[in-house]
Amino acid sequence: MKNWKLIEKIATYGSVASSIIAIALAVLTFFTLQISLSFAPIEYVVVVILSTIMPYLFAAILLAIVVIITRGSNTPEEVNELENAPTEIPQA
Repeated sequence: MKNWKLIEKIATYGSVASSIIAIALAVLTFFTLQISLSFAPIEYVVVVILSTIMPYLFAAILLAIVVIITRGSNTPEEVNELENAPTEIPQA
């Protein structure tokens, strides 16, 4: 079905975009904290970065699960084609 293919494409592009945004945001947050708080403990930096990118990571993981589910689904047309396919028995 065309809808599943469309959902798969949207979820794939959304997952990739969300991952790229999360990585860029983590780098920018790290550099911002390095400039503004040069003597901050590393635990503080890690917590701030994780709390900043967590929504984007959640969206990327959720969309990746949608992509995996839609790739595994067979449409009714594909099932009918597989059932009606002629089986050839090789002659020895």
